[in-house]
Amino acid sequence: MHLYSFFTKCFSLPHHGSSRVGFLLASLLFLSLRVQAQSVPALDALRKELDQLEAHPALRHAGWGFVVKRVSDGQTIVSRHAERALPPASTLKLVTTGAALSLLGPNYRYRTFVEWDGNLDQSGTLYGNLYIRGTGDPTLGSDRFEGYPDAEALLRQWAQAVADHGIKRIEGQVIADDRAFDSDMPDGWIWQDVGNYYGAPAFGLNFRENLYHLYFKPGQPGEPASVIRTVPVVPGLQFDNRMLTGAVGSGDQGYIYGVPFTSYRTLRGTIPAGPAEFSIKGSLPDPPLQAAFELTQALEEQGIKVTQAPGSARTQPLPEPKGRQVITTTLSPPLGEIVDQINLRSLNLYAEAVLKTLGYARKGLGSTDTGLKEAEAFWNRKQLDVAHGFQIYDGSGLSPGNGITPEHMAQLCCAMRLDPSFPSFYESLPVAGRSGTLSSLGRGSSIQGNVHAKSGSINRVLCYVGYVTTRSGDLLAFAMMASHFDGSFGEMRDRWEQLMIRMAALP
Repeated sequence: MHLYSFFTKCFSLPHHGSSRVGFLLASLLFLSLRVQAQSVPALDALRKELDQLEAHPALRHAGWGFVVKRVSDGQTIVSRHAERALPPASTLKLVTTGAALSLLGPNYRYRTFVEWDGNLDQSGTLYGNLYIRGTGDPTLGSDRFEGYPDAEALLRQWAQAVADHGIKRIEGQVIADDRAFDSDMPDGWIWQDVGNYYGAPAFGLNFRENLYHLYFKPGQPGEPASVIRTVPVVPGLQFDNRMLTGAVGSGDQGYIYGVPFTSYRTLRGTIPAGPAEFSIKGSLPDPPLQAAFELTQALEEQGIKVTQAPGSARTQPLPEPKGRQVITTTLSPPLGEIVDQINLRSLNLYAEAVLKTLGYARKGLGSTDTGLKEAEAFWNRKQLDVAHGFQIYDGSGLSPGNGITPEHMAQLCCAMRLDPSFPSFYESLPVAGRSGTLSSLGRGSSIQGNVHAKSGSINRVLCYVGYVTTRSGDLLAFAMMASHFDGSFGEMRDRWEQLMIRMAALP
């Protein structure tokens, strides 16, 4: 009998009292059984897919885990190895950004100050110093944000503001005051990463996303590639160049080796033959000092003579800024827009800066350790068991020592659904087949435009954490994590994609 006909007959019969209630209960039971019957094939298909993963040779020696939960009540629908602590790679950024959005708010902004101290005489000569005082803004001088100046425009603005203040000559120096944060690198970061742009640590004064572009002139395949220039100019930077030219179309296979505060860099790997020049990106050795150097140059171009070389809080002791006068203040984009870039583009520097900001804004100490304590305390209040299987050392997921369980990550997604900052959090996530690091995932399938998730990958690690909507509109939270699998990343991605399709098929 058609379901509509069944209900019509039930409610048209001349029953009274308990008889009518009985018919109503029977009809509801029938509907429930019908829905359950429909749901079994989709759920069975998901379980079968997981069974195949259990038996797959590529995962025989791997660590992996999976869980999917209903967001409405946090109940687990199905899971496998969800209590295993696994490397989260960049999905760890959700731990950082979720806590930051809730604790600081999407409208939180960084402020960077250009200040002076000493004496300014009537001729416009400053007998003192000019300062750039940062509060950790990772976007300072970036070209990612519409309506905010890139590095060159910002330097011109600052130089003009100094001139408008009546300063024509500085008998002193430009000093970078980056003491809002410590200058320590997170524990566990590896030698292969830290000289490259994605391994740039966060400072109290960040500039140009703490990176430079290194340009090469390729040769023929197998021949050395020669260094042409850096943009911007980085004072004192030296290269031990072992870079070779690879095959045409081989892409960026080059690495820069070096640590903060040293000017010596080793270049290894290959760049492709073919183009007249090819660039890769490295981490600036000393971003605060770089900002002071470039502002000194901009002042000279403005006609303002600076008599001494630039400095920083690292190179010389500085008094507290109480007696300084502010010339101009630069505001960052709102935190919500910064988080969009963290999760959409997986920017390590931004995540590390936001983590240190949790410590700076709430405890007055901008360090990775303080930020981690604030984040862990926040998630503990959200009922995540941070005492077990929750082992994190940075804010971006770059450290291979990080470990967290799929259960933690799915619980995190469920907890954020109840947080006032959830709209900002959800909208920051890449969308399958459409945006960010998920732009090529699931194109033409049921998850395109449906799955909102953060991806994460480092050496032999591939993870996805986020949300999927079922056919009936229910929001599910999921986490799928794998490390040390055999085979290619593309093959592993296809396996995870198939699980997403199975979840989207649930009623």
